[in-house]
Amino acid sequence: MNTSNYRDPFRIAFYGSVIAMLVIMLYCGHNIGYCSDEMDMDQYGKANIEFYRTGGKDTGFLNLLQEQDTLRVMKTLPFYGSNFEYISYGVNKIAGTADGRQEYNVRHALNQIMAIAAILFCGLIAARIKGYRAALLASWFLFLTPTFFGWSLFDTKDLPFCTGYIASIYFMMLFLEQLPRPTMKSSIYLMSALFFALGIRIGGLLLYGYLLLFVPIFLLSKKGEEGIQIGKKELLQISSNLLIIICGSVLLTVLLWPYVLIDPVHNFIGAIQSAKRFPADILMNFKGESIHSIALPGDYLVTYLLITIPLLLLLLIPSGVIIIVLKRKNVGWSPILLVAVAALVPLVYSKLSGMTLYNGWRHLLFFYPCVMVIAGVGADITMDMLRKPSLQMAFGAILLVSLQHPIRWCIANSPYQYLYYNELEGAKAGYYNYENDVWSISMKPGIDWLMAHEHIADSKDSVLIATNVCTFTNYYLKTHYPGARVKTVSVSSKNYMEYKWDYLLLNTIFLPTNYLQDHFPPDGTIHTIDADGQPLTAIVKDTLHLQYYISYAVSIMNDYQKADSIAKRYMASTPNPNPRVYGLCAMINARNGNYDKATEYGMKAIQNDPDDFSGQAALAFVCFKQRKIESAVNHINVCLEQDPRNEFILQLADSINAVMPQ
Repeated sequence: MNTSNYRDPFRIAFYGSVIAMLVIMLYCGHNIGYCSDEMDMDQYGKANIEFYRTGGKDTGFLNLLQEQDTLRVMKTLPFYGSNFEYISYGVNKIAGTADGRQEYNVRHALNQIMAIAAILFCGLIAARIKGYRAALLASWFLFLTPTFFGWSLFDTKDLPFCTGYIASIYFMMLFLEQLPRPTMKSSIYLMSALFFALGIRIGGLLLYGYLLLFVPIFLLSKKGEEGIQIGKKELLQISSNLLIIICGSVLLTVLLWPYVLIDPVHNFIGAIQSAKRFPADILMNFKGESIHSIALPGDYLVTYLLITIPLLLLLLIPSGVIIIVLKRKNVGWSPILLVAVAALVPLVYSKLSGMTLYNGWRHLLFFYPCVMVIAGVGADITMDMLRKPSLQMAFGAILLVSLQHPIRWCIANSPYQYLYYNELEGAKAGYYNYENDVWSISMKPGIDWLMAHEHIADSKDSVLIATNVCTFTNYYLKTHYPGARVKTVSVSSKNYMEYKWDYLLLNTIFLPTNYLQDHFPPDGTIHTIDADGQPLTAIVKDTLHLQYYISYAVSIMNDYQKADSIAKRYMASTPNPNPRVYGLCAMINARNGNYDKATEYGMKAIQNDPDDFSGQAALAFVCFKQRKIESAVNHINVCLEQDPRNEFILQLADSINAVMPQ
């Protein structure tokens, strides 16, 4: 045993840092919010367990859907494995917290522990390549990446896979370094890591490709070394080990993945296909414009990486590559090549395959620890080049000072670290031009504030809460405020005026740039949950319900005179009206014969949203009355695309067609 290695101050500092990181992460991530995606995964994992508990009779995991107030699980979830879900379910069962107030706190703690495990393996890889100073640097670079830290708190989809991926790279490196006679211990470790990764996401298949690619590469690098012989006996032993590792990990994955188990060949291929083109079309905010996840701009991934990774690390990544190439004699080329391939292949594959991405780069989170290994090793070699301890300390100080921006931002805005945008974009610009609280984590503190400050839990009358995050709100109210007389209704920014709610909880998820800039938080907001001074969830109180009465008078009563009276009262009472009222006011004035006013309101409506149904319908009606037939056709076509069965629109379309020149 080399005792000097154990006395290495950088080794001690590395392991001490890992422990400190765990404490910090558990503290920052305690009792934070969660979202319907995580609730889906939790329910899916439980459904998979029911499959085994019933001996394969219960296949409800295939079609779990939302029924009334129960949780929903998307039909795409069978494309995921449930290795993390099994662990969290088991821990919750043992702790007695399953289906209770602490269930998601336990899940998050497990996720945070896995994040620290990913940081640990990142550092251990750097240590094998260059030493524990490189490990210390790489681990802190990863930990101080705000987006990684933020996703580590609650992202139980992508973070566990990231841990399995980087653990597999570490044990693969260990296995390859022992060639041509790897130990059974390293083979079992590698098989377990591969199984854990593949049993979460099908993307774990990439790891098998790396393994098969690098076995001959490492063998060639060892050829000619003193005392190492590679004959038929050694090749046979290596083949046997590979067979055990690959077949063992795949077999375990199939056995513990019900969707694959019921039809191994067909469903395994289906999971592979879903990884390439995941069937989820999500509307997103990108550079201030609305885009679809299945039709991403070519610069989507690069842009997100450039504006969310701290500037220092953006500089250290390419400089690390250059320094390692120039000083390649200082490191083993085979291990660093493995790390480089593991970092680069996912990015290249996602680009060439047109992979569906959303919420930034979280689906490719697993590539990032390998990149931080390169940054850490490069920074360590730079310190070697400086030689003098004083210069090395100065370089370390420069690194620390350069990370002050993300460090200060994360401390000030916990637990919303995943909303970080670096100095190239800026937090305010990022808030308006890109996705922000897409996980709706701010909803939990929003509900807690509402229940405490408006005394809803003590109310004797039923309270109606409208929200655009209804699944989570329903579940959280039932588990944390079971005695409260509260009802919820699912709304969006486009239709919340159609309900007579007492409170509106409106989160920024899916809100476009123009709405965020001009109409959020809505008029009547009594409190907001903020990050960096920007509102993430708005709590709105309405006692007069004027918006609702306008909508009711138009759509139910068909009384445009009464609607006009209420609309005038509403518009006079607010400096920032709901933009949806513009469309209704346009229709009200159009039906009352006030065409100029109708046009004014209609133009405001479609300027805010070109697809505003009421605004387009009102303009179509006015243009028809004024014999502006071409314009009427343009407006009515927009309405027909949205609601081709609307009786008023169909009648108006027939009237327009009747006067069109043949």
